[in-house]
Amino acid sequence: MAVAAFHVVFPNAGATHGATPVKTTSNLHLERFGERVDWCIKFMEPNEEIVHPPFGVPLSSAIRTVAELWTHLAPLTGQSDRTWIRAIGKESSVSYPLIRALTLVYPDLTSEILALPTFNEFEIATKRIKTARDRWVLATKFITDNRRLLATLGKRYHSSVDELQAFPLIGKRGWILETPQELTEHDPLPERDMFAIDPVPAPLEGLNIGYQAVATRALERRRLRWNGDSYRVLKIARASDRLDFTFGQTKYFNYVDSLEAMGAELADFALKNPGATPNALPRRGPADSIFDFRQRPAFAGVNCVLFLKNYYRGNISKSRVSAPHQFVLHDRRGDALEARNTFHVVPAGGHQPAKEFGNSNEWSIWRTIVREFCEELFNKEESHKLIKGGGDFIEHPEIKPLIDKFFRRPAAKIFLLGVGLDPVTTKPEILAAIVVDWQKIDTTATLHIETNYEGAAKYIDLSREELVTQAKMPRSKPMLPAGKAALLLAADHFDALMNSI
Repeated sequence: MAVAAFHVVFPNAGATHGATPVKTTSNLHLERFGERVDWCIKFMEPNEEIVHPPFGVPLSSAIRTVAELWTHLAPLTGQSDRTWIRAIGKESSVSYPLIRALTLVYPDLTSEILALPTFNEFEIATKRIKTARDRWVLATKFITDNRRLLATLGKRYHSSVDELQAFPLIGKRGWILETPQELTEHDPLPERDMFAIDPVPAPLEGLNIGYQAVATRALERRRLRWNGDSYRVLKIARASDRLDFTFGQTKYFNYVDSLEAMGAELADFALKNPGATPNALPRRGPADSIFDFRQRPAFAGVNCVLFLKNYYRGNISKSRVSAPHQFVLHDRRGDALEARNTFHVVPAGGHQPAKEFGNSNEWSIWRTIVREFCEELFNKEESHKLIKGGGDFIEHPEIKPLIDKFFRRPAAKIFLLGVGLDPVTTKPEILAAIVVDWQKIDTTATLHIETNYEGAAKYIDLSREELVTQAKMPRSKPMLPAGKAALLLAADHFDALMNSI
């Protein structure tokens, strides 16, 4: 049977819930199909995301035998063991549901590749897949070890339009505020464009899946990924002494498959051209396209310098040697999906709703910062899991007491300092400071930044000079550009921030 007679379209970019394909009424007779299955087991990695209903049996992190593979395929096909034995035997009579199931378990493959009539054609096609995957895995690992170099290349690439040449991020002069802009719970919500088209990125060259799947494998992360609702920047506007944002909607995987993939493209160039500066990368485009936010899912990050005034690590005794004022850095591990193998400020995270789109108040930058504050300082990691139905996370019994204590008394204030674009990924990074006066908090309270799966916390004595020192200090692994930028702006506004509460 010719391949054209079995035309099945499956979504790529890591999707696991396929669109309804066109069915065929007869089986395919494929040469050496059993050997094709053996190749998949040997060289492909199963997609962990199909553990969710309606797919049934969870996938293990590795499938080692034909029998193990069938335990995962059987619930997806609804077919008998006899059908499977016939398919992998000499007869190689392969049903449509079996082809579909294999593309779900091994999303690197497509139905067209699995249905190629001869084994030689299959070998040629799959060799290309493996070569492409190895290429992008290598680029991903290069980012982990060479972020500083790549940031320099990114700044050079956009130097003709970058108005912040001496700044760690790329941007326009008006994006840096001369006076910190206080953010409060009752600020007007940012402008929103609910109808902006969210670009769906194409896979990197040679891949049939999204970059997020390749990056996860390269970093040996086995936990399930969460394709959460996220907010993307559409416009940044300077109005007098404040910054105003217009946001749209995106999904987290769209961001990774677009912006993080752009970083992989830069790394791939650096690997192949040591010492050179790129001037025309296909995904990045012309230098000025970095400011065209409607052409990519420009998921916004928030990065906060945490000022802890009168803080004695949970001990009100003033007998300890260290100074009473502290700030905190995050030593991020090499297997974090974003900003891996870097130092960064904390709290930091993505501008997302606590659970999902639906609560219009979630567009507030203040809310995202407060959520990250609660998650990273009070062990409320992934607070969206606390919310059920249409609940409001800031009113949740585990969250509300923290917000009341810190931000409604207030013992803490939040200030916007500026915004810039990461030179490696072009991601918009919102820069902020949180100032906490510990003397205004109940003395029985404790503030403890716990080591989480993405890294460990480091307390540092707070001063203007130390903020600058930490931003510029040579390290075995780099300070993330957004973290460095936030520290430098916090140093510029040190007196105003320290006297704000």
